Amino acid sequence: MKKITHILSFAAIAFIGTALFSGCKKTDTVEPTIAFLPDASAATKGPGEIVTFTVVLNSDPDAKLDKLDITRQYGSTAATNFKSESLTGTSQNYAFVDTIPFGIATIKYSFTVTDNKSKTATKDFTITVSTPSTWGTITSTPGFIMNNAFSLDGQFWGTALTTASVDIAAAKQNAGKIDFVFGHRAAANGGAFLAAPNSADAKVIYDNTGAYKLSTWSILNKTLFKLTTLTPLQFGQCNNDSMILAQTAVGVNNDSYKTALPNQVVAFITAAGKKGLIKINTVSGSYDTKMAGQLNFDIKLADK
Repeated sequence: MKKITHILSFAAIAFIGTALFSGCKKTDTVEPTIAFLPDASAATKGPGEIVTFTVVLNSDPDAKLDKLDITRQYGSTAATNFKSESLTGTSQNYAFVDTIPFGIATIKYSFTVTDNKSKTATKDFTITVSTPSTWGTITSTPGFIMNNAFSLDGQFWGTALTTASVDIAAAKQNAGKIDFVFGHRAAANGGAFLAAPNSADAKVIYDNTGAYKLSTWSILNKTLFKLTTLTPLQFGQCNNDSMILAQTAVGVNNDSYKTALPNQVVAFITAAGKKGLIKINTVSGSYDTKMAGQLNFDIKLADK
């Protein structure tokens, strides 16, 4: 009987120990969470508009945030990777920003957060793209000419000017209206350029000597450019502002357009917000040989 009692006592102790151990064992972590601020999962935007909101990410207190992956799906096409961001800590706010392109009806963004325990959570945000019933009007100017620094005048121009391109003296007097500077750098530095007055390319050529050099101007406007993939034929089909708005919606972030070549189409946005397209017709002149020359181009400018 004593032997049985000892066995039962040992079993009881073992059971109690196991119960105590199980009671103290740490529970598994839970999945991270995703929330949007403002608190919504959908919005309606127009082409060219900016979508922006805050993605609020939290992990279990016993885990850490590791990575945020974002995919973007245009309409019924397959989703593609948009961004991937490294995360730190147990809580982080991520500022999401994107520009709505033209020619699509919906966009779905999928946000997937992963923690250092390899647990994930996913949340979607859907944009319905509204398009205007009618597009805006444009102003077309064919065969516009600007001259380089080895010519007497016509190196400067702006969309607010009612005249043709002007020389540097007149440009200084109208500094707030000057959006474009044409000139030539050495071929090794890009050759023919169309640039903003505040650009390094403009300053190299037009900020050297004289009472009218760029550093004496009251303001140097910041025009931005983007070389597009549009063909001359497509440019010719631009008869409202839809193509202009589409091409200026994203990627217009260079303060100069260099190595200008015939048949290239360039998008621009002026400091005052005017948007347009330029098609290069001809380019002549050279910095290396100090040859006078011109840039001949067609302009299509959105009226609003």
